[in-house]
Amino acid sequence: MQTLPPWVYLVRAVIMFGLGRVPALLATIICGIPPVVRLTVSAMRHFPAERIEFGKALGATDWIILCKIELPSTSPTLLAALNQCILVCLSIAVLAGLVGAGGLGIEAARGLSRMDMGLGTRAGLATAMLAHVVDRASRAGARRALLRR
Repeated sequence: MQTLPPWVYLVRAVIMFGLGRVPALLATIICGIPPVVRLTVSAMRHFPAERIEFGKALGATDWIILCKIELPSTSPTLLAALNQCILVCLSIAVLAGLVGAGGLGIEAARGLSRMDMGLGTRAGLATAMLAHVVDRASRAGARRALLRR
């Protein structure tokens, strides 16, 4: 799903559901899921088998091994996956403004359609600041979660 630009999914969703929030939400979900899946699969594939064997040797069930060994060990990668999902979804939200989904995307689209440099710049800066704040907040949350282990 990441080989095609997000616009392709948005156009197809608009054809199926018309303009508005529904196609924007559908395109956001379609484009937001692949980074999470790819990074999660990568984290689980590169997990050392010795740790699983150690858990089994101690008599832990599969559920305990997952919750107490695998997830804490792979949490940095899983939190990076969540961060990527959030940032990809935010970028799709800007595109979604072009199909009438509202939010900051509609302001960027309005600035583009009116050739209003000030409005487009304000919407772009607001989106960039929001992405920066969300990125920093998710990283801080990840650091706190890792420190609690």
